Amino acid sequence: MCMKKFFNGKIFVLIACLMLPLLCLTACTEVNYFSVSVFSSDELRGSVRGPNSTASLAEGRQVELAATEGEGKFVCWVKNSSEVVSIEPVYTFTVNSQTAGNYVGVFTQSDYSFSSYAAFVGARTNVQNVVMFDLSLTICPASDLDQTRTIYTGQISDPSIPLYNKQVFSFLNQDTYIVRAEVAYYIGADEPYTTVYNNLQLRRSDFTGQTLEIGNEAITLSFQKLSREIVELAQ
Repeated sequence: MCMKKFFNGKIFVLIACLMLPLLCLTACTEVNYFSVSVFSSDELRGSVRGPNSTASLAEGRQVELAATEGEGKFVCWVKNSSEVVSIEPVYTFTVNSQTAGNYVGVFTQSDYSFSSYAAFVGARTNVQNVVMFDLSLTICPASDLDQTRTIYTGQISDPSIPLYNKQVFSFLNQDTYIVRAEVAYYIGADEPYTTVYNNLQLRRSDFTGQTLEIGNEAITLSFQKLSREIVELAQ
């Protein structure tokens, strides 16, 4: 009886020793989660399907983004307001630190080969002692002031953080756009004061690189062209 108990105890210890590395491996393996958001550049021209904007996805998960044309034509998928990642309506990728981010399905009403595309990516103010500011931007072609659209609404407290904006817009055949900025400045604990900057001009011809800044002595707005030519991807 004692020998039986002895061997049973030995077997239990052996099994425990064999299982211990597996238990440690399972306990020490962490699952990383990343954010992937998807938006349409213009919901009238087309809709998109993909992860919910508030979802956190496990690393290694397969994600499918799908674009459906409405009144416009699908152009491309843009990641973080700058990188063209695909010109196919359905785009699939694996979630990881490199693919996490903000994806915009870009739609337009004309042939993309005659268009240039840009996005609002940042703002800073030269007004003294500003803690943070609310910013609302609208844009319209200089030749048609009735075609106004909102390209950003939000609060900015750290100008060094890029603004990944869903509103990628196209220049189409327009060379100049008029930007209107409404700003509410917060200085200390005081109530904010609001001012409006009209007639800030954004010109396609002024893009000598990928980024362009416009503004005045009080505020500077940063815009960025897409980092890859859409026409090149289509060839």
